[in-house]
Amino acid sequence: MVDTPIVSEEFQRAYRNSFPSQTSSGRDLHVSDVIIPVVDFTPTASGASLPFPLQSCVNGNTTTSGSTTTQYRTSLNTNPSFYAVDMALTGDAFAQIAINPLGSAFPTGWITVKSINYPNEFTSSNFFLFIPSGYVSTFDHYIASGTSNLTITMTPVADINGNLTAPFNYDPQ
Repeated sequence: MVDTPIVSEEFQRAYRNSFPSQTSSGRDLHVSDVIIPVVDFTPTASGASLPFPLQSCVNGNTTTSGSTTTQYRTSLNTNPSFYAVDMALTGDAFAQIAINPLGSAFPTGWITVKSINYPNEFTSSNFFLFIPSGYVSTFDHYIASGTSNLTITMTPVADINGNLTAPFNYDPQ
């Protein structure tokens, strides 16, 4: 084995900028002549974790809600978590998803997360929703004229602490 010193002014400068208290001794960073590899066997580093687009796919944990009539403040989900949401609307109508504190009276505490309104057209919107503890998600669907269809799918992607949730019955083994 041949020991080769690693000397890089750019590396020294980056170290001094990142750790200014370490440079008060007047000495620069001293590097070892031996390179020690660090091997990370975690699932994320080894590529064994499920890519996020597959993690957020529609699966057995997905819930679907819909409406063909005018509805106000209809409950969607009461479980605090992160969700991948798809919201589709047809007709001359308006729809919105909101979160509000459990047990609050409209409009106290109401937070509109997403709204769509396209007269006589089809539109959809994909987004992520976080429902904090003590809140619920609800939707409004207002039909201006004719017929309308609102469909909302919610797929849990992470728990309230941000830990990713695997799709229903997914086993990487």
